[in-house]
Amino acid sequence: MGGAPAYPRMLRMTELTALLTANPYPGRGVLCARTRSGAVLGGYFLTGRSIASKNRALRVEGDRLLVGPLAPSEHDPLRHYEAVLATRDWLVLGNGEQVSEVTERLRKGASPADLNPKFRVAAAVLDPVQGPASALRAG
Repeated sequence: MGGAPAYPRMLRMTELTALLTANPYPGRGVLCARTRSGAVLGGYFLTGRSIASKNRALRVEGDRLLVGPLAPSEHDPLRHYEAVLATRDWLVLGNGEQVSEVTERLRKGASPADLNPKFRVAAAVLDPVQGPASALRAG
């Protein structure tokens, strides 16, 4: 069809707050934005309905944002994963274990267009000093 790609409408912070407040279960969310100064900002949130989903938390370890259990337990790949990883050039955000694979491929020089289409939701944001603003794949 050609033409410019269709991107979601930009939301003001007050609109995003209202949208999330009105939803009793927003699930997991990935936010990619630019600050007014031009810096790239990535955010991630999660909510839970089941006991297992409620018994997890976000924690920062170095350049990673992890979703993990509140108490020691067996690894659950649907509920425990790296939600955000950073490299020298990329900030990768997602809602599952694909974040690790996407990050590793980008570290090896792949472009977002080369990534496997099986990935559900992942965002890879390139540093604005290095190149294009972002590449997003949702499926």
